[in-house]
Amino acid sequence: MDIFKKKNNKKIDIDPEDIFSDSLNSPGFVKEKQEGLIESSLGERPFFILSVFLFVGVFLVVAQLWRLEIMGGEDFEKMVINNEFDIYDSKPLRGIIYDFKNKKLVSNIQTFSIVLRKKFIKDKESLAAVLSNLGEVLGREPENLLADMGIEANNNNYFLLFPDEALLDDDVSREAVLEIESNFEKFPGVSVEEKYSREYFYGQSFSHIIGFVGRVSPKDLQSEYAIHDIIGKDGLEYAYENELKGSKGKKIVEVDALGRRLKERQFIKGESGYNLVLNVDADLQKFAYEVLSRHVLSGNKTAGAVVVSDVKTGGILAIANFPSFDNNIFRGKTPKKEIEKILKDKRSPLLNRAISSSYPSGSSIKPIIAAAALEEKIIDPSRYIYDPGYIEVLNPYKPGEKSVFRDWKVFGEVDMREALAWSANVYFFTIGGGHDDIRGLGIERIKKYATLFGFGAKLGIDLPGESEGLMPDPVWKEKTRPKDPIWRLGDTYNVSIGQGDALMTPLQMNFAIATIANGGKLMRPRVVKEIVDEDGHSVKKFEPEVLKENFVGRDPLRVVGEGMRRAVTAGSAWDLADLPVAVAGKTGTAQTETQVFDRNHAWFTGFAPYENPEIAITVFVEKGGGGATMSVPIAKEILNYYFSKN
Repeated sequence: MDIFKKKNNKKIDIDPEDIFSDSLNSPGFVKEKQEGLIESSLGERPFFILSVFLFVGVFLVVAQLWRLEIMGGEDFEKMVINNEFDIYDSKPLRGIIYDFKNKKLVSNIQTFSIVLRKKFIKDKESLAAVLSNLGEVLGREPENLLADMGIEANNNNYFLLFPDEALLDDDVSREAVLEIESNFEKFPGVSVEEKYSREYFYGQSFSHIIGFVGRVSPKDLQSEYAIHDIIGKDGLEYAYENELKGSKGKKIVEVDALGRRLKERQFIKGESGYNLVLNVDADLQKFAYEVLSRHVLSGNKTAGAVVVSDVKTGGILAIANFPSFDNNIFRGKTPKKEIEKILKDKRSPLLNRAISSSYPSGSSIKPIIAAAALEEKIIDPSRYIYDPGYIEVLNPYKPGEKSVFRDWKVFGEVDMREALAWSANVYFFTIGGGHDDIRGLGIERIKKYATLFGFGAKLGIDLPGESEGLMPDPVWKEKTRPKDPIWRLGDTYNVSIGQGDALMTPLQMNFAIATIANGGKLMRPRVVKEIVDEDGHSVKKFEPEVLKENFVGRDPLRVVGEGMRRAVTAGSAWDLADLPVAVAGKTGTAQTETQVFDRNHAWFTGFAPYENPEIAITVFVEKGGGGATMSVPIAKEILNYYFSKN
């Protein structure tokens, strides 16, 4: 492929009048006689003969194309086998990804890869010479080129072990390309493949959403992929691989005995991949990542996540994770040590914590417990429950002894709205597990409503790696805790306040609260809004999808919303009270195994505006301490930014 050599194209124009002889210079020209011959009728027979020739010619051309493109043809196969012709892929452009304002998030950049085809190499010595010559051009030792294919240079059988087609480098400089193509006799079997790699414009802030591409695996090679192709490895690049990749064309090329391309004989055109238009706001996404990372680092914490969604459509407006990584490092020339550093990082920067990690929610689950209790008529929301700072229950396994479950402070008399605002544990112990004359939901009904709100199962977001979380019950405990298989009242109490074995992702928490905000519809989370072709024409639009609805009435949801609003005006999320829009929210502080406060997980989840909700926001900081002190300030900055722009 002489991609850097000039193509000489000399065009010779012939004017119509030049077709006939010059009458003045033609010997024996008789004007009256010759002009009459030229202008006289040719009759029907010549036209019939010409039509037959044209028909036969067109038929033969169509038949040849059909044989080459569809059937292959035995003669053509023989030519390919005899190295008279070879087949090469024509790489399509991979689809572009845009945010909801059509801001480009990724582009294609031209690169070159080096492929060695063994059929043009005579023997072991010839292979050694080619690898040595390539090593000089690429700045690599021949032994390392072999090692990349799992072959040891001191293995006497390395010629037999060498694959029929080997990718030796997938990001070659133009200087190296020119060196190879101008000295092709030194590189038999070597071809320079023109391809496209990806450039990601937002790096760390978008890496968990967009993902990245990489080399194909041996498993991929069993399908339609070739050794020098790229394939989506994570994020949208992986989830929408079929839409983004496009379809390959085919070049049938005449080659010489060295594998050098001489002449292109046939071309089957490929098609560019489709483009993706996201629900994500690139500016909001970038800001959310910057705020999250700044607070996590300044607080000497390790990790966190933010989810912002449209409560009416389920569209994902932002998903930020910290720590993160620059997805451009997987593009080609990054030293292996840099990639290994990321892979071995104990903070797991490749992990999309917002959707792939499950945590105890702490008090953030209390709005869901409250909604379930109201729907099941466990308690009137105006009834007061006395909270002395603890609750005592008789131990059925040790008569005469009592088990004590403590609150984080003494609240006295509280109703539902106040219990939500101040996060009173005794109130939720009572409506969740029961106490005195209040029966409580019980674990079966808690799990029922938790599942309806989206916990314990995947929501179906269009990104890979989503976690189901966990909503435990007696059957689960019997299976997983053989040394302590009995489900006790204390287990139900723990689930009622978001402690113990109940685990959920930040995404699940966000969509559960969005369900309260939008009047009772659990939506499917969607990152991609629309798929379009290269001309911008719509291929597929993703309409809002309701997963579940009508499982909680509007009155219970209204009461819960009022309690969450009070948490902002007079409760644990008071720092949000001075925002330009009214916010309803709930903080959460989830205990970890260390039982040390500053090692607890910090949550905040809420929606705004309170009167006519547009967005839901969830902030999670791993081992961040208290939700009010760590997660609320992050949410405040993001909410202020969003509503200042919208």
